[in-house]
Amino acid sequence: MEEIEKQAREYLKALYGLGKSSADILAVQNLPAILAFARQKRWIVEGPDGGHGLSPLGVREIAPE
Repeated sequence: MEEIEKQAREYLKALYGLGKSSADILAVQNLPAILAFARQKRWIVEGPDGGHGLSPLGVREIAPE
């Protein structure tokens, strides 16, 4: 698995309380690259106010196995 893909999954899981804390994740990862990757994969969508939300595809990606 590509490193940025792993980081994106870890970050999204952290945001939804499924993994490490988001503070731990953000301290060591590149947020702009993570968000760009997640948008490209359509794991997140941007709202009209500029915020981000998890898409159904993103939910499937971070769901516990």
